[in-house]
Amino acid sequence: MLGKRIAVAASKSRVVAVSRRYQSSEADYKGSANYIPGKQGYAPGFPPPKNWRDVPRKKPDPMLASDLPVPKRPSGEAASARAEKQNASGAFRQRMRELRHSYLHDHLVDEQTKREHRKESLARMREMQAEQREKIREERLLYQTQVQADPLSAENVLNAEGLTLLGNIPEPVARDINDPGYKLAPPRVSISIPEEANRIRNEERKENRRLTNQHRHEDNVQAMMTLFHEAKSFVTYENMDAKINHFLTVLAFSPRSLGEMMDELNKAGGVVTSAEINERSVELRNTLEGSTGPQGKLGYSGLMEWVESHSEKDNEGSGSN
Repeated sequence: MLGKRIAVAASKSRVVAVSRRYQSSEADYKGSANYIPGKQGYAPGFPPPKNWRDVPRKKPDPMLASDLPVPKRPSGEAASARAEKQNASGAFRQRMRELRHSYLHDHLVDEQTKREHRKESLARMREMQAEQREKIREERLLYQTQVQADPLSAENVLNAEGLTLLGNIPEPVARDINDPGYKLAPPRVSISIPEEANRIRNEERKENRRLTNQHRHEDNVQAMMTLFHEAKSFVTYENMDAKINHFLTVLAFSPRSLGEMMDELNKAGGVVTSAEINERSVELRNTLEGSTGPQGKLGYSGLMEWVESHSEKDNEGSGSN
């Protein structure tokens, strides 16, 4: 038991010593060489983790074709002796070695050419961006010097509605033009939107909102009336057999081929089908007659006309009495 307590105390002392040493190393850390606040590197007092590099490993330079070693060939008496003893497999291996070397050499040449092209395109792009920034700076400077400094320019005289503000220009202070410190400053103007324009626009918004609500109400009433007129044709449990018989006998049609359907489409003008023509005809009739549904029943317009006519008759009858 005593031995366990001694071991625990020793381990705690080692942990404390290591933590103190780590804290001292944190305090002595000066920061990494590539440290940029908020971007990269380790800040002073914050060393990298254990077994981590202080500075990232530098990316190796790309291999060039000139750095590629040439495959060696035997020379001298040894070469002649080997040539006599060389078999077909040895010649094949030597040939493949030279072929791989040529492939790698061509690949390195192509990569070097691509890198040069990328550098040239990047330089051209940076040059174009610099020219564009310089052009924008010159335009901004021209605007500031010629437009804002002119008291009678559109920037200083007109507001967003195109109304002149010359009446709001204060009286200029009498100063000597020959004074070296004289500077023609732009006038201070107050931009205000006319109240009449705001009032007219608010009235237009109210009218548009009223018309939108009215159209929505008319569409809802029209849909309800269409549903009312077509309620008799709904399929219920009582008339299910009759509906199925009607579909199989009256509404059944013979299948048509693609050529027949294309011929029908061409006869209709090549734009719409016969079903679309019938649907448009029904819609046109309902619009002209104030009806609704495929059967041409009473619609919203017809209902409103009927209500207005009966209200006029009631008024006439009450007036005669």
